Amino acid sequence: SALKVDLAALQLMETIDDKLGIAGANNRISEDLTKQGRHKEALEYALKTITLCQENQLDEELAYAYTSAGDTHIAMGNNQEEFDYYDKALTLAKSLGFSIYDVINFTNNRANALKRMGRYEEALSEYKGALSKAEDANYGNAIYVIIANLGEVHLLLGNYEDALKYQLKTVALQEAEGDVSNLTENYGHVSTIYEKLGNYPLALEYQKKARLMRD
Repeated sequence: SALKVDLAALQLMETIDDKLGIAGANNRISEDLTKQGRHKEALEYALKTITLCQENQLDEELAYAYTSAGDTHIAMGNNQEEFDYYDKALTLAKSLGFSIYDVINFTNNRANALKRMGRYEEALSEYKGALSKAEDANYGNAIYVIIANLGEVHLLLGNYEDALKYQLKTVALQEAEGDVSNLTENYGHVSTIYEKLGNYPLALEYQKKARLMRD
């Protein structure tokens, strides 16, 4: 349904030759296609948007176009390409004076790429910096997303006590907010951490929570 509406919006923007509107619609279409698993098409729209933005000096929209390309590459498992686009988005956003909220989001994206590339210490540093900014800005949604990422990186590094601290905080925040996005995954991480720590009853409890949420 979102794709249908965004395609209609694109057609309207093309009718009046609104370049910024075309770029914005293309970005949303790329996002819609990524969520449907249609990654090749999504990437085509993202790359088309990048070219359009570069040719028409639409620098602000270009940052989002880079992000769309990064999102598609992360879904395709192309970690280096994902990092490159997220890095371009963050660098451009900072140079253009984007809001602190956008900078935090773009920083989290780049840290995600570093995590997927196995560059855990670098990812940890980026996440910590982003979390500090998010707390200063009272950016609630970003706070628990980044806390969850910190928990996952500590888990990957084998720092189980630190991982548990972050993951339990994430789960508590999500439950309090009624936000079920990624909650299955986060319950699973808590279960894995408890298993690593030898606390099998709690590992089982959170595995059950994960299965119930997934179902």
